[in-house]
Amino acid sequence: MRDETLENYLKTIYQIQQKKGSVYAVNIAEERNISKASVSRCVHILTEEGYLLTDDERCLILTEKGRRCAEEVIQRYEFFRILLLRLGIPAQTAEQDACRLEHAVCPESFGALKACFYLKSEVNQ
Repeated sequence: MRDETLENYLKTIYQIQQKKGSVYAVNIAEERNISKASVSRCVHILTEEGYLLTDDERCLILTEKGRRCAEEVIQRYEFFRILLLRLGIPAQTAEQDACRLEHAVCPESFGALKACFYLKSEVNQ
């Protein structure tokens, strides 16, 4: 998946699930400050693409595929946030930029950046 909006939904669902256990469309709408109609459209797409399931009570459940994607997005976000903070970027700017960067790199580039960053970190210790 390389759609920024859908990746952000998966990330939000994952984070709400970690905090509350159960996730409903209203939780996403509140968290992202968007309409329930917008959430419904994206939930429909994510369900069709195999990232989400809904139970009888309309609780949203990440599939294994959805969970993996959400965790990858969060990993990219945290990597870029920490990198930018270590470079002296103010926290608010680092968080905003990390949110954009998490969607901008392909898996190969991200792997290379991680390897370079961690190798450099080990050399400097």
